[in-house]
Amino acid sequence: MKQFIANVFQRFPDRMRGKQRIGRWLLKALHMSNNATQIQGDFGLNYYLPNLLENVSFEIFVNGTFEKETVEAIFAIVRNISHEAVVLDIGANIGSIALPLAARSKNTKIYCIEASPRVFQFLKKNIEINRMDANVLPHNVCLSNARTEFVDFFSPIEQFGKGSLSPVFTSVAENVKNQSLDRFVREHAIKKVDFIKIDVEGFESQVFKSGADLLSPSDAPDILFEVCDWAESLAGNQAGDSQRILKEYGYRLYDSERANAPIKDISSAAFAMILASKNRS
Repeated sequence: MKQFIANVFQRFPDRMRGKQRIGRWLLKALHMSNNATQIQGDFGLNYYLPNLLENVSFEIFVNGTFEKETVEAIFAIVRNISHEAVVLDIGANIGSIALPLAARSKNTKIYCIEASPRVFQFLKKNIEINRMDANVLPHNVCLSNARTEFVDFFSPIEQFGKGSLSPVFTSVAENVKNQSLDRFVREHAIKKVDFIKIDVEGFESQVFKSGADLLSPSDAPDILFEVCDWAESLAGNQAGDSQRILKEYGYRLYDSERANAPIKDISSAAFAMILASKNRS
């Protein structure tokens, strides 16, 4: 029944007025929202989802892919790389970005980094059921500049897409392994990183600070990241800190939602998707 409903919704345009509201009402009316379930989305991909309440899973349910624009933006870059592209997906969650990217870009190796042990089990399962273990590699670790081997990570059960190093959405912590971005790259003998997608609920600054060796050179990878002023504040940062750090590394910033229009200074938008690059003219 769930897959039949999903198939119906996925036939309609993503931005069709009322589509998501009707979808949520229907799932609630039929008591289908709360339990783990498997749903097929775009490109024949199967997703094992913790529930259908969270935006990540609900969007897959009604649209077939989560954040299609983000997947398209990354694909547009990696498809032009002549060698096997290497992508770091930091904050990979259940594989909602990595899986459709891997399905479209066969010549890409994706390192999926997810801190929550509970969410990580869904990530591993999704890689397995889609037989992508050859080029989608899951790692259960938190990346930050904290100087401790383990950190507390807060991932709410229902809102599994909102895991954070701060107790914003839940006070229940999972103790997880922690390391720097530079150490992760060294430990896995990654010779060249071509692209980084990162979504860590306002803690992007801490990850960038931990990756000076990777991000300082002139051939450093392009980075697609989300900026959200309140999330950065809750992470103990000033709004715009993630942008400032990248500019200090020599990156130029572009507005991903406005055809990659250059950002001259620091974006003051409450929310924005930004592409950072050293290689664009």
